[in-house]
Amino acid sequence: MHRGWLERWRGLAQALGPPLVALALAESLLWAGAVRNGEDPRNASTWVRWDSYRYIEIARGGYLESRDDPEASNTGWFPGFPLVMRLASRAAHVTPARAGRSAALGFELALLTLLWNRLLPPVPVARRLLALLAAACFPAWFYRHAVFPLSMTTFFNLAAIELAAAGAFVGAGACGALSAFTYPTGFLVAVPLALAAALARGRSSLGRLRAAAAGAGLTLLGLGAVFAVLQVGVGRWDAFLVYQQRFGQGLHSPLEVLLGHTRPLLRGSLEPAALVSSQTVLVTALWLLGAWLLWRDREAGRPVDLLLLAHGAAVWVFVNGAGPNVSIYRQAAVLVGLAPLVARLRLRALVLLLVLLLGLGVGMVQLFFSNQLV
Repeated sequence: MHRGWLERWRGLAQALGPPLVALALAESLLWAGAVRNGEDPRNASTWVRWDSYRYIEIARGGYLESRDDPEASNTGWFPGFPLVMRLASRAAHVTPARAGRSAALGFELALLTLLWNRLLPPVPVARRLLALLAAACFPAWFYRHAVFPLSMTTFFNLAAIELAAAGAFVGAGACGALSAFTYPTGFLVAVPLALAAALARGRSSLGRLRAAAAGAGLTLLGLGAVFAVLQVGVGRWDAFLVYQQRFGQGLHSPLEVLLGHTRPLLRGSLEPAALVSSQTVLVTALWLLGAWLLWRDREAGRPVDLLLLAHGAAVWVFVNGAGPNVSIYRQAAVLVGLAPLVARLRLRALVLLLVLLLGLGVGMVQLFFSNQLV
């Protein structure tokens, strides 16, 4: 009996220990950055920045659209995270800001746990640990700790991809729908889910269509649910699209937009924009590196790796193709699914990558807490 309990505790420690350590490392860096900028990290308000106020507004009073004063509208944000904030706030009797901060950390721990236990490849444990730490400090990770829906949508993206790789398309579609209901790029997980259905072995053509309908189809229903909520809330299903058009978002050349984002680097200055550009270049390089590693190890590759790569490509193309006014540096937070791909690097290369991520992250955290990032 005693041995059985010991084995259970040991298994729990092995499953949760590394993700907790990775989360603690990322949190400690954020706390240090907050203190350095005169902020108290124990206060929920420290983690409320820019769009966070909109999510709090929606959690408190729902959607509002003002045609006379568009700035007063909050229809440019999705309802999933505010709904979680509202429910958690009522259940725990805390403010929506406190509920949002707690929910963000909870989803962050969940996604790190999913990476550690299900998505990282079977490489030596030292490399798995380094890859997990790299995931915890992946570009823009601080958005996944603050009152933003990035950790929530990222967790459901990874869960959907893992389930699709295992052939559980209904579960994958349900997770995809939750991601699509939470964040504007969430519906893009439909791309790897459709790919998984097309590549599913042992299924007839009809079976693949059913899998696509269950996976990608349910995901798109989640996006449709956003429009339904807006229709009920403000009487316009397209209120989100109308709001976003104010910022010039539309169809653009992804490569041209990317080159535009990298121009501060060409000036050779050390201005904040150059640091942001460095992150943009690094994320693109990590995707290319992941693609090369997957090709190099294609004989030993796993189906889930291709799905993670496809999701990264979909997000990269969509975000850059939406136009130069999109906060591309924030969207990097959802691309943490590239961590299992770069886990195939050699030990020294992973150490160097982690050092690079930490160095970049410290600088970006300073910009975040000094309100230079929106």
